[in-house]
Formats: sequence, C-alpha cells, structure tokens
Amino acid sequence: MKTDIKNQFIVKEIFIHDVARAVEDEDLRKLVLDMGVELGENGRFLLRWYSAEPKIAVLIEALSMEECEAYLERFMTYLRDQGYLD
Repeated sequence: MKTDIKNQFIVKEIFIHDVARAVEDEDLRKLVLDMGVELGENGRFLLRWYSAEPKIAVLIEALSMEECEAYLERFMTYLRDQGYLD
C-alpha cells in the first residue's frame, strides 16, 4: 500500500535515433515494464512516445531521488547500448 511519504520524481525528454525501431523494441518494452514492477506501489516508470519528433519522455517516481536517478541511468544505459543515443 502506498504510504503518505512524498515521492521524488524525474521527468526527462530524450532525443533518440530511429524511433520506429525503438517503438518495436521488445527488450525496451520489457525493461520499462520490469522497472515499473520493481518500483511497485511506491513508484512508477512511464514512457511517452512523441509522434512528431524523434524523442521520448520518461517519468520516474520513487521514494528517493537516488532511486529515481538509478532507474534513469539504467534506462539511459540501455538506450546508449542499443545505439538510440549519440
């Protein structure tokens, strides 16, 4: 059950290469779902695709800013490793 503790959050827009490939990337989808499950009732990981621009937006909410930053770094590492970022 969610507590009364105020969560921390990060919202970040990320410019990526090959949006069409990213949209179809099953491993990316699994990563986003897994992180959402890991955050559980005390947080969330949301991904928004932009249709008119080569970018995505992520919202990461967790009990601490350190936890938010760790999830963001994990996500960014995946994007870099797959060639979606410069």
